[in-house]
Amino acid sequence: MAKRTSNGGAGPLIVARQPFTNSKGSMRGVEGAPPSLGRLVNNNQFRDQIAQHKPDYTVMSYQTPIAYHHEGGWEYPDRSYSSTTSRHQAITRGAIGVKSARDKMLEERNAKRKAKREAAEQGLWDA
Repeated sequence: MAKRTSNGGAGPLIVARQPFTNSKGSMRGVEGAPPSLGRLVNNNQFRDQIAQHKPDYTVMSYQTPIAYHHEGGWEYPDRSYSSTTSRHQAITRGAIGVKSARDKMLEERNAKRKAKREAAEQGLWDA
């Protein structure tokens, strides 16, 4: 039986690959392959990956698989859906330790800004 949890409590259950459902039923972890493809019907690449890898655990947002685990590790499509599914994706990425392309871009931008600030501050000390 799937454990009921809050969105905040989903991360450890995802890491442990335990079945769960959030309090609203919009996010869940299921054993095995996804019970439906939801919005993946138009994402042939990820749909084909799921069929090829034979998942042992899948994280779902509504009826769409947003990540799955197989013997080679975790897979997830780096694309966005609704704002609720985006929150579910962020929880899942945090639990499995991956970053989206957007997260990586923001980190690079922040690193450049920090380097620019530090260079400007260093210039003040050199004067």
